[in-house]
Amino acid sequence: MFNLSSCQKYVADLIFFYYITDKYPEIKQLFGYDTNFKWVVTGMVLVQFLMMYVMTDQSWPMIFLVAYCFGGIINHSLMLGEFLLSVIL
Repeated sequence: MFNLSSCQKYVADLIFFYYITDKYPEIKQLFGYDTNFKWVVTGMVLVQFLMMYVMTDQSWPMIFLVAYCFGGIINHSLMLGEFLLSVIL
């Protein structure tokens, strides 16, 4: 395995990016912002509020399991959404 510094990795990624976009220029059409993403993030927040209502009468082990599995995935997606929306706005 090659032992590259972070600068060398950045340069290698740029070279690969320009190689791919030169070879396949139609990829550039896929760049841009997703205008519906704000609605996806809003939906994920509403699903979390819905799960709060659904989990009111559940046992503690079930609450911990759902919080770990379901809540962890949604919270990770929301952190990515926060980053993407901060870049857009």
